[in-house]
Amino acid sequence: RAATPSSAPTARTAASTSGVKAASHVRADQALVQGEENTVTGVDPATIARFYTFKWTSGSERTLGQLGTDGALVTKSYAEGEHLEVGSSVTVTTPSGAKQALVVRGIYDPPSANQLLGDVSVSQQAFDKAFENPKNKFTFLATDAGADQALKAAAKNISDAKLHTGAAYPKDATKDMAIV
Repeated sequence: RAATPSSAPTARTAASTSGVKAASHVRADQALVQGEENTVTGVDPATIARFYTFKWTSGSERTLGQLGTDGALVTKSYAEGEHLEVGSSVTVTTPSGAKQALVVRGIYDPPSANQLLGDVSVSQQAFDKAFENPKNKFTFLATDAGADQALKAAAKNISDAKLHTGAAYPKDATKDMAIV
């Protein structure tokens, strides 16, 4: 299940709904990364691997626990384009003008279609510290069979969230894509 996009309180409501066994929130915002506008995502290192499979080119699942407040994960294509490797420094400037130097802790190869995470991902702790008014792009939920009705009822009363379940998510997420 995935709820998109939402404020942090909305995501907490969804995550605490009866029948939800686990949740992982992914925050997102635009920033200047190495001087160019890009999407930065904030992930929960303790929960993201349950919902998102990283195809590591440098790093491993242990890398997530090493993000701290100054680490970053970057996509393989971004690392190649910027000539980055594990240990390289990446500068992020948020819309408020706050600057932060991050250390690349891992590089992964995301899916080519709808990669979900930005080219640069940091821990939620680092994201929330750097970005004003953090918003979740996704909240992934693992539920038992009886949670669907409770989640649908909860989503009805929340104006800033949309609930996608099972196989509906890929279809919903790619509905604006055209094959040429």
